Amino acid sequence: MFNRVRKKIGKYALISGVGLLLYQGFLFWRMGEWVPFPLAIVVERTVTFWGGVLAQVPMASPEGVETFENFRIGDLPPFLARFFRFTPISGVLIVVGSFLLRWKEYLGEK
Repeated sequence: MFNRVRKKIGKYALISGVGLLLYQGFLFWRMGEWVPFPLAIVVERTVTFWGGVLAQVPMASPEGVETFENFRIGDLPPFLARFFRFTPISGVLIVVGSFLLRWKEYLGEK
């Protein structure tokens, strides 16, 4: 079961990464300007989403909910914020997808 789920997630991540990279190439071809999609977009949206979910929990502290809802990538330490701002989503998806598909090769099994 784990192998099947791992391969499916890997396949979808690889397809998504390549698709996003092709879309970026298409935008570059049309506009003549490279439009980056940094990982910071995903991190900010995920944290603010969980802030909305926490707002629905009855015993969640208002300060914690507010911290999550008002999160910006600049709130992180500078080296981590820089990493998320300059790491492209497509690259992460391609690397994760190929790693999940070739899991056994990395473990030394065939």
